[in-house]
Parts: sequence; C-alpha cells; structure tokens
Amino acid sequence: MSDVDKCLGARTYSESAFGPDNATDICSRSGGTCVNTEGDYYCSCPSGYVGDRYGCSKINNNKARMAIIGIGLGALFVLVCLWWLYKIMRRRKRERQLKKKFFKRNGGLILQQQLSSGEEGNIEKTKVFTSKALEKATDNFNQNRVLGQGGQGTVYKGILPDGSIVAIRKSKIDDEGKVEQFINEVVILSRISHRNVVKLHGCCLETEVPLDRTV
Repeated sequence: MSDVDKCLGARTYSESAFGPDNATDICSRSGGTCVNTEGDYYCSCPSGYVGDRYGCSKINNNKARMAIIGIGLGALFVLVCLWWLYKIMRRRKRERQLKKKFFKRNGGLILQQQLSSGEEGNIEKTKVFTSKALEKATDNFNQNRVLGQGGQGTVYKGILPDGSIVAIRKSKIDDEGKVEQFINEVVILSRISHRNVVKLHGCCLETEVPLDRTV
C-alpha cells in the first residue's frame, strides 16, 4: 500500500473544523504530500514550508533572518573582544620589554650589584620604584607640580599615598657616561645620613630617563 493509500485510509476530518476532506486532500491543497507514519501521518512540504498533521505552512523568514543576524552579531562581538584582548596583551608585553630595556640602559644592573653587595647598611634601604608609582605621586608629572629646573633635570613635587611630600627629580641624561654618574650619586646619597643633606628614598630606572626621590 502506498503512502497516499495509507493516508486515505487514515483519519478523516469529516467531524472536524476541516469538513469532509480527508488527510490527503488537506495536505495536497496546502502544497504538500501526505506521508504515512506508524499510527499517524504528516505533510511532507516543499522548500520554504514546514509541515504537520494539518498541512503545510510557510516558514517565517523574519524569525530566521533575525536568528542569523543575532548569531552574526554575537560572533562579531566575540571577535572584537578577542582583538582588544590581543591588543592589550601585546601592548603590555611591549611595555615590559621597554621597561627592561630602560632599566638596563639606566644602570639598573650596576645598582643591583651595589645593593646586593651590602657594603653599607644604608645602601640596602635604597628602593627601586616603579614608574607607575612615581607617575601617580606627581599626577603624571603635571607641570603644576614642577618645583624647579636645572642642568641636572626637572624636580617635581610628589605626594605619596600616606600623604607625605617628597621631591622627585627627572634627570637629564644625554650620554651613557652620565648613567654611571647617576648611579654613583644614588649610592653616595644613600650612604649619607645628615640633617643638612636631603635623604634619598630611592630611584626609578624603568623610564627613558632615570628618576630619584628625596625628602
């Protein structure tokens, strides 16, 4: 027995809202073909339509279109997030490499040797600050914080998180010979403890020009 014959022998709609038409007539009128299943039947519909026991109905293209747009926007959002994450990680990596380069160029290795030698107790108290800490203390080296300028560099007023006020010098170093001079100055000042001499708290070597902090 063919599918059509089975559908003809299946339930009719003589007592339903569909009138006396049988399943095959209802299905064919809506553009489909009646297909028999075990104990039931459904309409097999052409492309662009969906079928059930009551015939074929056109697929809502708006819903499909909105679903496609939603998936596309979601994928685009993920790609943008991944791109920004890549940019941030790349920038941070470049910043770390640049800080290491400046630290080495500004005599950081020499100063570390001096600090690790422990020849003087005061040298061990000399702290190496990060550039972010000094930028925050000087409001990103705001011109309103400038205390003075000279041949050795520019001095800024710095305010620490505990409220104490310090002087932060941004040195002028235009040749490698002055790098060693700066490190020697840091070591000498760290050894001096006198009320008439400014006290050196530490320095920063991970910027393009070295910085020192006194109080």
